[in-house]
Amino acid sequence: MMSDASTFTRIMDLCRQGREGFRAGRPEQALAALEAVSEIALHAMAAPVSVPGPDALPVAPGVRVGRTAATSGLTTEQARLQLMRLKVANKALAVAYESTITAFQTFREGLDVVQQVRTVQELPALCEHIAHLFSLAAVELVMAQQVLPADVCPPPTLQEADAACPVQLDADTLAEAWTALQEVGTPRCYIGPATALEHPAAFFPVATRASADGILRGSCFVFPFHRGNSRMPLGFLSLLDADPGRYTTDMATDYLEHFCAVFEAIIFSMLEKESVSGRQYLDPLTGIRNRTYLEHYGRQLLEQAGILDIPVCLLFLDLDHFKPVNDAWGHETGDLVLREVARTLDRVSRRGDVVCRIGGDEFIILLPDASTEEASSYAKRLHAALAAITPESLGLECEGRAPFVVRASIGMACHSQGMDLEALLNAADGAMYAVKQDGREPRGTPTPS
Repeated sequence: MMSDASTFTRIMDLCRQGREGFRAGRPEQALAALEAVSEIALHAMAAPVSVPGPDALPVAPGVRVGRTAATSGLTTEQARLQLMRLKVANKALAVAYESTITAFQTFREGLDVVQQVRTVQELPALCEHIAHLFSLAAVELVMAQQVLPADVCPPPTLQEADAACPVQLDADTLAEAWTALQEVGTPRCYIGPATALEHPAAFFPVATRASADGILRGSCFVFPFHRGNSRMPLGFLSLLDADPGRYTTDMATDYLEHFCAVFEAIIFSMLEKESVSGRQYLDPLTGIRNRTYLEHYGRQLLEQAGILDIPVCLLFLDLDHFKPVNDAWGHETGDLVLREVARTLDRVSRRGDVVCRIGGDEFIILLPDASTEEASSYAKRLHAALAAITPESLGLECEGRAPFVVRASIGMACHSQGMDLEALLNAADGAMYAVKQDGREPRGTPTPS
């Protein structure tokens, strides 16, 4: 048996190890130290106790002095049983503590990743990383279209549009879905079965489309994004797990809500910065993209088209007899016509098409994944849409001035392997001038890609 001094020193050393274990996030080390202290106490109880004789130590009447642990009212076996129960409780505590530490480290790693995001283009990879980090079936980001203007979110790449992130939905659609979810959720977030989502496509558009019957199973956590004092959400970050017990109303959501709140703040900050920097790619008069954007994005698109062997066509559009409109109606009306032409081109175009004003009355429409026939058909639709632009449609009165109808000469060129953007533009420009000279329908210089 160790001396009292050495026993005390050993216990203090074990207590120090226990504190270090908890501080370092190593519950097993702390648990081992605690159990060692308990063992020392148990051995001390079982050991003989040296008690001074009656002559050396006065004893109060009615008090018995014994030599074993039994005199304390607790037998050694009872103490050992309590120690075993304590060990079981300590192990459960260690498991819970370790689980908490692991969860905290996971969320901290997730926050580190989120804080490194700088552009919208990085969001798809970010959602995939979060899904892998949290071991989830799906992580989806949905934002209102009004929050993601065209200068912030460029057209999707040549891959399927479903791969675009964030998915853009109308703000009214998001508000309707969230209002319905309030009946089963809370004002701040929703946590529970995925089958309770009345509008699952508003929260998990990709996962819902991938489901055979459009029904999501398992459990989910839906966090709405708000901006300023907006009552209705402007987006959602939604987490889906196949396990129905993963997200339940009785679980603590402090880490999740903190993570999503940081994600929300970073997303809106990033969008604001991109919106400001993206203005260099916009035409100040019409609000559509400019030549700088065409040169930046067009080169990337053609490189991608060459790798994937996907056709790309380019339309070069020049307004006919636009100068007389300026002379007769004034430059203010001329600017109004140009803005309406830009709106018309943008309205008729597909989501992935790129519409640019490159100067004056010249416009470019870049058509990814479009064949020669599709581009020709598109050009004819443009002619019909532009012809609807008249003084009457613009709310103008002629007042003795000659009326006008907007018409354009459109040249077409199709990309071929090894063809760069400048060559494609020159080919379409030449085709446009040929059309303008003979006044016929759009002429192109189609080249098999």
